[in-house]
Amino acid sequence: MATTIPVFTIRSNFYDIFDSPVLEEDQFYDRLVTFIETNLGSSYKTKVLCYLEDEEGNLSEATLEEEGYFKSLQKCVKYYAEEEQYETCSRITKLIEKHGLTESL
Repeated sequence: MATTIPVFTIRSNFYDIFDSPVLEEDQFYDRLVTFIETNLGSSYKTKVLCYLEDEEGNLSEATLEEEGYFKSLQKCVKYYAEEEQYETCSRITKLIEKHGLTESL
């Protein structure tokens, strides 16, 4: 399964990936949900979520381990609720329940 890994542009001076550092925020959250959904539904797993490009054109790799899926999906639910995309919130909640995801200790 070959998929293209997206590149997102980041703002300077951010501290947390979920503090809206990515200019293409809607695409980033879409990628996050699709990435987790694909990894949970397949025996083929990838860890590279995306590439982040800074203002000077430098690329860095953003990875996401399974231990971070629950927290990431919670952030997605919050984002989509703020955007009033309740069907997506429901889809994410069902994904969490289906796979029994919980916060890692």
